[in-house]
Amino acid sequence: MIYLTSEILVQILIFILVFAVTFQIFLKFLKEKTSSAIISLIVSTLATISLTYYQINFVAQNYSLFGMVALISIPFLIVFFFLYSLNINSLPRRMLFVTYGIIAIIILQKNQFVDLTLKNTITILIIVAIGLIIILDKWIKEKIETKKNFRGRV
Repeated sequence: MIYLTSEILVQILIFILVFAVTFQIFLKFLKEKTSSAIISLIVSTLATISLTYYQINFVAQNYSLFGMVALISIPFLIVFFFLYSLNINSLPRRMLFVTYGIIAIIILQKNQFVDLTLKNTITILIIVAIGLIIILDKWIKEKIETKKNFRGRV
């Protein structure tokens, strides 16, 4: 039986992050979604497998709160950028944001180095941010598309 530990959740976040970045990079070079997705899957799987428990534990112990904030917010911003730059439907985009929020909250709650009130505050902020993104999804996508169109004309 597989238990959902913080190590597995961190590896899932790293997998998503590496996949999104490599997919976008290869999509620019190859101009083909299928081969870009296959190469990105291979690269992100190798990156996730090579990450050991001791490396994750080292970051959690040495960087405590800053490490958790960086672990949650930096990949979130990258995922946010890539999900809105891809031409995918609203439902998969919303589902990925909800999944990301759940994983981030579970990782945060399992952290032993952050006190309970701070955990609750960050959890509430994550829930509010994900909720706002879900509610304003269409509006955000329209604003990003508008900015893309204006950049192309200049």
